Amino acid sequence: MSQKHSSNDAETGIMQRLLSGVSDGEGSRRPSQDGEPVQRRKSESQEHRARLNTLKSYQTLHRTLSDDPSEQITSTTSKDLGHAIGFALSSYEDLEDDTAIKDEPSDFAEWKTTGIEIVALDISYTVPAVERSILSGVTFQMSSGSMCALMGASGAGKTTLLDVVSGRKSDGEISGELTFNGLPRDKYFKRTSAYVMQDDVFIPTLSVEETLTFSSMLRMPQGTAWARRKQRVEEMLDMLGLDHIRGTVVGDQVVRGISGGQRKRLSIGVEIIGLPNIIFLDEPTSGLDSEISFEVMEAVRSITDQNRTVCATIHQPSPETFGLFDKILLMSKGKVVYFGLTQDIVKTFSSAPYAYKYMEGTNPAEFVVRVAGGKFIPLGREEAFSAEALHMMYLETPRHKELISAISDHDVVVPPPLTFERELPTSQLMQLRVLVMRGFTKTLRDRAGLETAFGRTFFGAMLMGSLFYGQDDCGSSTTECEAPPGVSPDQVLNPDSFPHGYVMSNDCCVVINGTAAITLTSRDCLDCQSAVFNRFSVLFFAMLFKMMGNMDAIADMCNDRILFYRERSAGAYKTLPYMITSLVVNLPVLVLTSCMFSLIYYFMIGFYMEAEPFLYFLLIIFLCQFTGFQFAQLLAAAAENAQVALAIFPGAFVFFNIFAGFLIHIPDVPVYWSWAPVASFARWAIQGLVLNEFDQQPQLRYFNGVDVLHDYGYHGYSKFTSIYFLLGIIILFSFMTQMALSFIRHGSA
Repeated sequence: MSQKHSSNDAETGIMQRLLSGVSDGEGSRRPSQDGEPVQRRKSESQEHRARLNTLKSYQTLHRTLSDDPSEQITSTTSKDLGHAIGFALSSYEDLEDDTAIKDEPSDFAEWKTTGIEIVALDISYTVPAVERSILSGVTFQMSSGSMCALMGASGAGKTTLLDVVSGRKSDGEISGELTFNGLPRDKYFKRTSAYVMQDDVFIPTLSVEETLTFSSMLRMPQGTAWARRKQRVEEMLDMLGLDHIRGTVVGDQVVRGISGGQRKRLSIGVEIIGLPNIIFLDEPTSGLDSEISFEVMEAVRSITDQNRTVCATIHQPSPETFGLFDKILLMSKGKVVYFGLTQDIVKTFSSAPYAYKYMEGTNPAEFVVRVAGGKFIPLGREEAFSAEALHMMYLETPRHKELISAISDHDVVVPPPLTFERELPTSQLMQLRVLVMRGFTKTLRDRAGLETAFGRTFFGAMLMGSLFYGQDDCGSSTTECEAPPGVSPDQVLNPDSFPHGYVMSNDCCVVINGTAAITLTSRDCLDCQSAVFNRFSVLFFAMLFKMMGNMDAIADMCNDRILFYRERSAGAYKTLPYMITSLVVNLPVLVLTSCMFSLIYYFMIGFYMEAEPFLYFLLIIFLCQFTGFQFAQLLAAAAENAQVALAIFPGAFVFFNIFAGFLIHIPDVPVYWSWAPVASFARWAIQGLVLNEFDQQPQLRYFNGVDVLHDYGYHGYSKFTSIYFLLGIIILFSFMTQMALSFIRHGSA
């Protein structure tokens, strides 16, 4: 109870601060009186609205517009709702400067004050794949300034109904009539509605204030002045009780951050910072205790009293939380078994023809959910009513008949439809700017990720470089390979020329069963096959290391795509700016780690010591890493989850590496696999590195570099061919990732 009074006092303080300086007068916004109990006024206003809702004439009266509709609605809200926090929305206009919202219509302020009424008539939803009706004949009417709870046992269809009404069901067949202020849903619906999902998804390294600020930059219209955005963030922090933790990072399972209740309130703030007319919430109290649940829903109640239409699914709330709702829509197996005032639901089911026994002092929410789920047996019966029976009984009640009559006869004053210059609040260029800012902030604060990326690169380059340290520029070797008796120098290049099991006398070249193995006793012996194979291996492992090092990008992308799905569905941005942001934000790390690896590896190995070959090596290494990164992005976007993508990633690289020319020479590839070397990005990467090394050294002691290139199938290609192919593959992977993000959606995000 003390917590409740504390919340009320905070609300009063916020209200007084919001309305300071607003003059009285006709239709003026009246500040609250000092010491007036907010909770008592809230209860009185709820009772007053309940009485008015029973009068059919009130259904049109509260939407009647005068010559000055904004002032009349504000005055009506003052009298009916009875507490000044309902004027918070109007106060935003007073706080703004003359830099108006450029792409909002001139009457947008009136819409924000008037609110939107939702009417559903005989809504049904069927999934053809399972040939089952999820929703059947759902009818309701939700007025602005009211908060409606969708309740029922698990599987009743609550979330499905919420998704249908909010326009988030793209599959299945929807029938019936659904209107918003008498008009069907249009392409601008995302700009007038918000959907708060059950799971809280944030960037853990951002603070609470930064999270709201970036959200305001994406969800408020593009022409909004920066001062107004900051003011909106301040109001949200105060209204949701988050001001004292504004600088705290949100956190996650690894990074310690804010509490569960604070995360829920932040989720609400992120979604409503654009001040939508309609707010949908899916299980906003899930995983919270009763006290924190009440705090969250009390904040939602304050938002509702700003004349918004709020619809929330909720499962067995506490009595205090249950009492915050104006209406209850109780469902059982996709059918409505009750729709009406919260205060009447227990009395309804305790009376004939239901005759359920309600124990005083118990949770009314639990009681009605158990009734709908068939867990209670009515007095005088041996079994509970079925969902179908409860639905049919509801259809015969005067309450339902009055609802149908009100919907049929209701003379709604329909405002002109909202029109905007664009479907989303901001342009794609603005979306890109904000996402890049947010992305760099996230990356720079991810210290563990940066340390991992640079640490792996440094130690990997040092380890591999130390194994092959000191190879010279293909000049004379310190220990020459001695050809075995009867074997010409040319045969050194062909291991099949040696008897099986023959081991050469010099440590630098070993041939066992026709297969060349490498020992590094003589590091400078490039004039024999072992040295050629050695140098080829060094290049191959460099390519492999940089491409395979992108597996971390899969987990990062799979985590980020949940937030992407959510924000895109909310109309915050489109897919293309998100894709470009991912490339731009990760590009500096890719460039820097490629430079680090090349500087260490190239000079430790002792590759061809001139500027042009080194710069080419650096470019190919970067393209290798970029290609691997983009391939990881593609898998993360297309795969169902990170586990599936991580399982595919190494297998795909094995396939591409088989046809790179190292394990099997390209001329030896069977004709029916001839397409594979062309499609293998590993082939073009290793080919560029090999050309860069051996093309610089056309004549060696026993062979020339051209022979090596011809033997592996790389002869006749320019070094720049590899660059063109790798760039083309990167573009192809980027396009495929864009398509995957646009048309594939995993999970319920």
